[in-house]
Amino acid sequence: MFRINGFGTTLLGKTKVDKSDNSYVATEWVTALFFPVAPIRAYRVIRTERSKSFWTGGFPEYQMTPVVLDRKQILKTYLVWWLPVLVIVIITTIVVLV
Repeated sequence: MFRINGFGTTLLGKTKVDKSDNSYVATEWVTALFFPVAPIRAYRVIRTERSKSFWTGGFPEYQMTPVVLDRKQILKTYLVWWLPVLVIVIITTIVVLV
């Protein structure tokens, strides 16, 4: 995943949590101005032991296994990110027209 000035890809969402290993499903998205535009793929994410390397400074490492895209997670992500924008646009349009 890589983003520069809000454009690129990122992981969003956390569904289907497995309590046994604390893994979860997250979706990789193409983003524009930090807003998710299109889902690319989904992964089951498992946090592994922290790296002991001097260069990584003990940052956590993650194992990501590709899984099937979850439609509910995609819909929820669109709603959470884009619904407030839509409401603001509608309210602004109504105020300007009145």
